[in-house]
Amino acid sequence: MYSLFLALALIQQDPKTVATNPEIQRLEELVAAGAVAPMRLAEARQNLADSEDAAILSRTMYARLTPEEFTAEQAAAMTEAAKRRVARQQEKIARMEKLVESGVMAKSEMAPLQAELDARQSVVRLAEVRAALLAELAEMAQAEQAAAATVVMTPSTVDGTGPMVEHFNGLGKFSDADLKRVVLAFEKEFAKPLPVSARGETAFHRALGFDHRGRIDVGVNPDSGEGQWIRKFLALNKIPYIAFRRAITGQASAPHIHIGTPSPKLAATNAATD
Repeated sequence: MYSLFLALALIQQDPKTVATNPEIQRLEELVAAGAVAPMRLAEARQNLADSEDAAILSRTMYARLTPEEFTAEQAAAMTEAAKRRVARQQEKIARMEKLVESGVMAKSEMAPLQAELDARQSVVRLAEVRAALLAELAEMAQAEQAAAATVVMTPSTVDGTGPMVEHFNGLGKFSDADLKRVVLAFEKEFAKPLPVSARGETAFHRALGFDHRGRIDVGVNPDSGEGQWIRKFLALNKIPYIAFRRAITGQASAPHIHIGTPSPKLAATNAATD
């Protein structure tokens, strides 16, 4: 039993961290000398691994990071750390349940352990939601680049009969002053903030090799009431945009409006350093 538990702990622990942690080293020596039970070392390894994953969540999920600052690697690390913490708590509960069955531990003592498991499972769900949002932003970025090669369609209607991808050139530029006009006009019309899903340069756009500076993505369906109003406002003010009317396999996971000119590809040297 001890050897199995030790094996599980070793699988989840970074060998480099183990080798340099003084408490782990001290316990290893005591276990080798027969002065401490292997269970004590296994618990220490588990606690250390749990602390490291909590630190990962602190740097990702609980940090004040905007979608523009988040990377795919951080999203993956966040989700994996949350799942590992759930797995450890499940293992702990399984061990304690055997103690309850044998009469060594009262059943009432399981309640805090189960509450902790429920909390950790909630964190996994939140991490998956955030990771899915970031993945959606990445797909939007890819869609915007693909749309740059499509036929330019001038928005002659706003009644939902337009093309699947609508690319309007306008004056071929989008400035901070234009953004301010759009934001203020939308807030005046709908009494709420413009639902921007990505503003300017984002970690995902950089990772995909796209220069998204000076551009924004708005998470609305182009043919919804808000979407129609935005497209009409942009067209009247000759502000360029790309409207995605539905999900496109390999390009866009959901309808949205990209305001600004298409995102160009970053130069190879810049993409490598960003």
